[in-house]
Amino acid sequence: MISSYLISTVLFFGFLILFFYLWKVFFIHSHLFRYYNSVQRSHESEVPRFGGVCCLIFILIYCLINDLFVKPLVLNLFLSLIPLLLISLVEDFFHCIKPLYRFLGMLFSILLFFSLDNIVLPNMYLPFFDYFHDNNIFLTIFYIFSLLVLINGNNLIDGMNGILITNLIAQLLALIFLCYKFNDSIYMEYAFIFLLPLLLLFIFNYPLGKIFMGDTGAYIYGFLIGTILISFFGKHPELITWNAVFIFLYPSFELLFSIIRKFFEKEKGPTNADMLHLHSIIYKLYLKKTNGDVIKSNNNVLKIMVLFSFSPTLVIFIYDSFTNILLAIILFLILYTTLYFYLRRLYETYYSRH
Repeated sequence: MISSYLISTVLFFGFLILFFYLWKVFFIHSHLFRYYNSVQRSHESEVPRFGGVCCLIFILIYCLINDLFVKPLVLNLFLSLIPLLLISLVEDFFHCIKPLYRFLGMLFSILLFFSLDNIVLPNMYLPFFDYFHDNNIFLTIFYIFSLLVLINGNNLIDGMNGILITNLIAQLLALIFLCYKFNDSIYMEYAFIFLLPLLLLFIFNYPLGKIFMGDTGAYIYGFLIGTILISFFGKHPELITWNAVFIFLYPSFELLFSIIRKFFEKEKGPTNADMLHLHSIIYKLYLKKTNGDVIKSNNNVLKIMVLFSFSPTLVIFIYDSFTNILLAIILFLILYTTLYFYLRRLYETYYSRH
């Protein structure tokens, strides 16, 4: 296994160096790419959004070297990933895919996975809703919805250096810990496969800001980690499933909070991008503090957001107590919303004067 990691790492690093050498020349002269002009843009120069593709290449190399595609779960994961991968690649190249089509691509991949893989769905114990505990239709709908929220939430927090990658790293570290506690070497190997390219990519993403995960990275990692975790919790019914809620809380709540916020701000639709997410507000406030230094402001955002992006690792201390997990979720929500409304008020006060 270690030799496979080393071979995959060498190939991955070589690919990254070649990628950075050729990408800008290809971008300028090919006329295939379109410039990224979203209102959420936080970099002055064009930054490649193919970190997720690089990670996927690493994962595929490792799986091929170790014949992991003979395992039904791995094969079904990557077969069902194809629709989502295709639509996200087009978006990263051309920035032209409508939100509805992206949503349909996600939904198709998720439905394909559930139809191909006969995994045991973990019970989601909800207080006072005993009927839903063993209702397979309800559980399927619930996990489809959860994966959609997670995938879109990942995409929402990509853009500022380091936030998405640190959150994905924290999610996988939490999974590795749970695998260790429940003596599951199979899922621990999957977690390590997903983790290693992120650690390497982080060097280029923070603080250099040389590459982003892009839609492809946000989508495929949300899909892969989400489905693997569902499968893992289904395999270990003795494990409290609310651990998974806490592990995925940050990107999921970021998305749900944004939808609710835009619903009340009636001039905005839920799919319209803006710069009023918590990390975007922090970035704007740092711009003021640093006199418009884009690079410094972008890197400073992670210093605050790491409280949320690295929160999944707290599972190490609370995994065996439903009460502690619930308290951690409540504290997270209170801290996030309090910080958001406080900084939002500062942001609006400053920009209303200028």
